[in-house]
Amino acid sequence: MIFTIPGQLYSSKNSRQVFRAANGRTYVVKSQAAKVDEVELLNKLLGIKQKFRTVSKHFAKPYHIRFKIYRQTAGRFDYVNIIQNLCDCMVKAGLLDDDDANNLLPVFDEYEVDREKPRVEFEIMGKSL
Repeated sequence: MIFTIPGQLYSSKNSRQVFRAANGRTYVVKSQAAKVDEVELLNKLLGIKQKFRTVSKHFAKPYHIRFKIYRQTAGRFDYVNIIQNLCDCMVKAGLLDDDDANNLLPVFDEYEVDREKPRVEFEIMGKSL
């Protein structure tokens, strides 16, 4: 089963702000835009949580999850960075126990440009139980 999350994915790594406290200590935090993007992504994932959990019960861990990214533009991006926020949100939403190597083995299809309908599609593959 293919799950679709509408919208453009953004790298949370490139959306960081650096602050220096009065004591000289440096803090790196997500930008406000990245926080908003994360909340929207989390809400979309919560909408598919039950169906995802039902499908995932038929597969052994680590889940081989195939990601297909449809971008609004052909601008440069890094596959791993672009899905990091998605994977983190999959854990927060309860789709995955963790996004470490024991739980997830990501597989990427070549991205495509879809100016009208950017999205990410993913499906669980791998060893069936």
